[in-house]
Amino acid sequence: MATSTVPSDNLPTYKLVVVGDGGVGKSALTIQFFQKIFVPDYDPTIEDSYLKHTEIDGQWAILDVLDTAGQEEFSAMREQYMRTGDGFLIVFSVTDKASFEHVDRFHQLILRVKDREAFPMVLVANKVDLLHLRKITSEQGQEMAAKHNISYIETSAKDPPLNVDKAFHELVRVIRNELWKQGLHLKYQSDPEKQILPFSFNPWLTEKLWLLLNPRTPEPHGVQDPHGGRRDGHEDTARAREDAWTVAGGVMDMRTRHAHGRTPGQWRAA
Repeated sequence: MATSTVPSDNLPTYKLVVVGDGGVGKSALTIQFFQKIFVPDYDPTIEDSYLKHTEIDGQWAILDVLDTAGQEEFSAMREQYMRTGDGFLIVFSVTDKASFEHVDRFHQLILRVKDREAFPMVLVANKVDLLHLRKITSEQGQEMAAKHNISYIETSAKDPPLNVDKAFHELVRVIRNELWKQGLHLKYQSDPEKQILPFSFNPWLTEKLWLLLNPRTPEPHGVQDPHGGRRDGHEDTARAREDAWTVAGGVMDMRTRHAHGRTPGQWRAA
């Protein structure tokens, strides 16, 4: 199937964070999404970050995905990466009851760190291919997701994969929907001549709203502050350009720190 050409400018960057207990398959899901291969051996992750251009519902974006440590000895790192995430995949294994019970803990921690009553998240029930070992039913997973008012997806990273792309894409949709809910009215308040959004907002939301509302227009010249000043609205765009040297359609494994010494900055074909 033919795909559109990757635009070179004005791509929003979404920072997605994959969380959950150790051994639930976070790395297997992430590697399957980026490299289209299944890694069967469990290799405890400290922190791996991946970058990819992808098209979701006809709109291109840069996905900056952080695969995190699930082990308790790395729990002190969690709040740090949670502060920067735009959305979260909370992963549990259907073969591990404890990992399912810990979903509440991850959900509460994200909301506490973000200081929000709700935030973009997707609950991912992984390893559904292991039918003979399954301990958590679909109904239980759906009830957990409904309890927290978040989406629910069942996945398997094993070849042939099940719903792996769908999980990451769904999280981007949730983030986009949240942006639109908070800022759609701004489309009708924007100044078409000056290309300025005349409101004060946090830079993360401002930049992403701009790129959603103006996907092929020149970049904003800043955000007008009601007190007469002007804030730079280029944080995410500048970062996206900084990372854009990665070959379109390829994947850069950024800032890799792995328990078994994977090489930092290794380029991987997607």
